[in-house]
Amino acid sequence: MRKLFFLSVLFLLFTGTAGAVSTADAAPATEPPLTLVQLCDPQFGYGTGGFNADVARLEQAIRQINALNPAPDAVLIAGDLVHLPNDHSNAAFRAVVTKLKPPVVLTPGNHDVNPSANKSVTAESLARYRAAHGPDFTTQEIKGRLLISANSQLWWRGAPADEIKKQNRLFADALALATKKQLPVILLTHIAPFYKSLDEAETYETLPKAKRHSLLNALEKQSNVVWLAGHSHKTARRTYKNITLLNGETTSRNADKRPFGFRLLKLDSANKIISWEFVALEKGVQREPLRSDKDVKSSKNIEAPTAANASSAPAAPIPPGTHTLLEAVLKRPLTPEELKKPEPRTLWNLLETADELLADWLRQDLGDNTGLALFDNDAVGANLLRALSKASNASDISSLKTDPTAENLRKLLSNYRAVCHSRRATRLANPATALPAGIVYARHFVMGGSHYAY
Repeated sequence: MRKLFFLSVLFLLFTGTAGAVSTADAAPATEPPLTLVQLCDPQFGYGTGGFNADVARLEQAIRQINALNPAPDAVLIAGDLVHLPNDHSNAAFRAVVTKLKPPVVLTPGNHDVNPSANKSVTAESLARYRAAHGPDFTTQEIKGRLLISANSQLWWRGAPADEIKKQNRLFADALALATKKQLPVILLTHIAPFYKSLDEAETYETLPKAKRHSLLNALEKQSNVVWLAGHSHKTARRTYKNITLLNGETTSRNADKRPFGFRLLKLDSANKIISWEFVALEKGVQREPLRSDKDVKSSKNIEAPTAANASSAPAAPIPPGTHTLLEAVLKRPLTPEELKKPEPRTLWNLLETADELLADWLRQDLGDNTGLALFDNDAVGANLLRALSKASNASDISSLKTDPTAENLRKLLSNYRAVCHSRRATRLANPATALPAGIVYARHFVMGGSHYAY
């Protein structure tokens, strides 16, 4: 009887049905995933609708990111912070991005550190980026991983030799640390090593072949690696051996017609992808299934969104005021093909091709090097009047209106041309006093491919 009682007590203790049970041998709780936001190419001044629209879309993305529950562990911004880096654009980006509640990790894009966006990096352009946004190479440990943010432009189309050597050393040291501490690696750059297949030709979207091979060979020696990038303005997921490459949607302009948004990446403790969710601006999370990982051999291994998931809504018509203004500049009706392409960049290209001098004047007076501010808020009348006000100085324009009727827009355009011609004549007559101080003479290749001079 005593023996039976003793066995019964043991049974209760080991099955957990007794009241007081030690938790020392209980199964450990599941480790929460690492959650990262991948935000690509905000590129203020390049996107649909112009500079202000790019700012507004990033602000919307930040509102949605700040509302995520649970909050992400970090927000990774994959370069091209602005389109044309200067004090104004860099300050505008900083003012917006500081509203993010989670920690932020940046990497520079070609537009951030290259003087002509697709040419060599210079010491001056690197110094300007670092002064505005901080270091262009960083490492940090985050939930048992090593997060490396590297300046891919130093591996792309040329840079000062000492800068390339320094980053290569820092990158090798970072991988050595990851190996020593057995930390899986997350790499953030602007440019991915390849877009479709490992040995594809070098293009604007890829790193040079020799560099992509050396980087991938180094990363092969790590455990599961996740490489986040932007630059292509196209969404893709592909895998090479133990390395998964992810390019997400942008908040500026998507070449593959994907909707604006960002990606929410969740990784398990082994750094394997749990999910890579697309979050559309103002539309919440749209889940897209992950395909199984495969070695990259052809473009078939890219995880591209299906047509069903892509935005299939017909393009909005060109606003009547914009339509009228363009026909006044072109001096002909818009063709059926032109009417099918209402994107501001396409419309601006039409205007600039028809009248380069007018386009240059508008850039000056609207304070937007892309010219897309002309189409802000679909209010070309108001924007043209704003340009006219800047160009006219003391001229009386109080009688002019902003309504988009054909008669009024032609009147505004005629007045604007007249004022600009008058201003140009004044400047040419006495450039020493009419132009701002600090005239600089530069050869074409220094200034880039789009410039005008008096």
